[in-house]
This record gives sequence, structure tokens and C-alpha cells, in this order.
Amino acid sequence: MGCGKTTRSRKLANHLGYEFIDLDHVLEDKVGMTIAEYFDRHGQDAFRRLESSILKDTGYPENVVVSTGGGLPVFLIIWSGWVQMGKHYISSYRLKHWPSD
Repeated sequence: MGCGKTTRSRKLANHLGYEFIDLDHVLEDKVGMTIAEYFDRHGQDAFRRLESSILKDTGYPENVVVSTGGGLPVFLIIWSGWVQMGKHYISSYRLKHWPSD
């Protein structure tokens, strides 16, 4: 948490002229509480199931940068679903030049 995923993803979307979706915000809007509150009340397994559901059920425009929670890549079942949905994800912890704005 708090390592800049949303900020960098938003900057990348602006740089590319793409739309931006933050799945953490979609999740929080859906459940009416913060991720930390949901995690505390329902546990990790319930959170990962909900996160998977939101990933699969969210509508995505053609040109979009999607910011996800940091635990999402670890949850391999979600990723196999992501690939089967025909979506593309490029993961890089280090890019040579992040857009400044």
C-alpha cells in the first residue's frame, strides 16, 4: 500500500491519452468501505474473491490503463481469467522513463 501504483498509472494514462480505472476505488465504491476496513471485517480470502469478481465484471474501454492492488499479481486464478478475457497487461517494476505528467 502507498507505493505509488495509482499515481504512476494515472500519469501513464494521461501520457498515452487513455482512460484510467483504479480497481481499488471501484471496489471501495461497491462495498461502501475502504479496502482496509473490508479486509479487517471479512479477511483475505473474501477480499481476493471480491477483487476477482470486480476485475472480471468491470467494463473496460479499448484504450485504458487499469491500476490494481499490489496483491493482484499473486492471486494467479485472477490472472488466468484476465488472460482468457482477452485483456492485456504489461508488468514492469522499473520503466526507464515514467511520464512526468
